[in-house]
Amino acid sequence: MNQTIQLTEAQKLIRRERLTAGGRQEAWTFVVQCNWDFFAIEEKLAEKEAHRIDPDFTNGSMKMGASPRLFIDGYISALQEAVKIINAQQQDHVSAIG
Repeated sequence: MNQTIQLTEAQKLIRRERLTAGGRQEAWTFVVQCNWDFFAIEEKLAEKEAHRIDPDFTNGSMKMGASPRLFIDGYISALQEAVKIINAQQQDHVSAIG
């Protein structure tokens, strides 16, 4: 019986990781398709963040732990990483010039 519980917990963890990774993959695909356009990424990030906190969804599909919430959390984290990368490159460029 104990093995079944551990397997169920493992399955939940794997499901959570797969959903988050799926969101991250889709976001990175977007970043590449928009050619790392900072404004397009910022716009998409704002859109996804607004959707995540929309009161119409926070008690349903965007409730913590729900599949769509895990996916969008992964998507948002990848977009945030892309913004950090762009900002770091811009800082490096400014430092090299100045």
